[in-house]
Amino acid sequence: MKVGNSTSTFWYGENADGIFGRMAEIGYEAADQFMCDIKEPIFHDDAALRDYCAANKAAAAVHGITINQLHGPWPTYDTEAESRAEGWRCFHRAVLACHMMEIPYMVFHPQMPYGWGVEEEPELAKKLTVELMYDLLPDCEKYGVTICLENMPFRGHRISTMERIVEVLKIVNHPMAGICFDTGHSLMFGHDLGEMARLAAPYLRCLHVHDNDGTKDAHQLPFYSEGKGNWDNFTAALSDIGYNGVLSLECMGNIPDVPFDLRLHYERLTYGTGRYLADRIENSK
Repeated sequence: MKVGNSTSTFWYGENADGIFGRMAEIGYEAADQFMCDIKEPIFHDDAALRDYCAANKAAAAVHGITINQLHGPWPTYDTEAESRAEGWRCFHRAVLACHMMEIPYMVFHPQMPYGWGVEEEPELAKKLTVELMYDLLPDCEKYGVTICLENMPFRGHRISTMERIVEVLKIVNHPMAGICFDTGHSLMFGHDLGEMARLAAPYLRCLHVHDNDGTKDAHQLPFYSEGKGNWDNFTAALSDIGYNGVLSLECMGNIPDVPFDLRLHYERLTYGTGRYLADRIENSK
């Protein structure tokens, strides 16, 4: 099983070669391509997108990294029809980018029609998310890209928990629609990671693995904080359901506090933790 991490963690690499070179030096075999900021030229200029995709695809190949998944636009400002339409256009660009870089999965978040506030119509976010997925699926079929809906940490939003995410996937019912299981987001609801993995199993395609104490979506490293994750149940469940994708980390929480001269040590610890979890999943099968 390959271990990956978000390319955003290695922003200081300055360019694609620097980012993927650092990841390879640490030991990573896979990456989650971070493509979130819709203000970037890649979302508005075709030449910029072609250059971006070509540079990242080439650098990953040179350094032996598989780009397994791409994190799509976030946030996309879903509160008004006009801004929502612009967000959807950017999602289509992200699917196209996956095609251009030969990335099989595009991870995206549910729609947030009330922004960060309390939802006045609890079913509206679900309705809009289903409509977004239907809108993206023709491109997915054309380019061979699977869109993966991610569970979220927001207690005030109905479409956050894995149970609600699965409801959406049952409605959409398409082979190119799946789930990205974010462990830290489930911990914000006090949910057991093994149970959530089993719930997501029919649709599970990729992961965001990190820990927290249940009060803040802190993106901490498993085992090394006051996290609540039951990693025994997590690895046992993934083994039992036959998950054979990438163990993709999203542990950026402590990084800003680590002096740069010590950063390589922390990054190796992060990779080693991911390798430990991946080996437990594989060896339990």
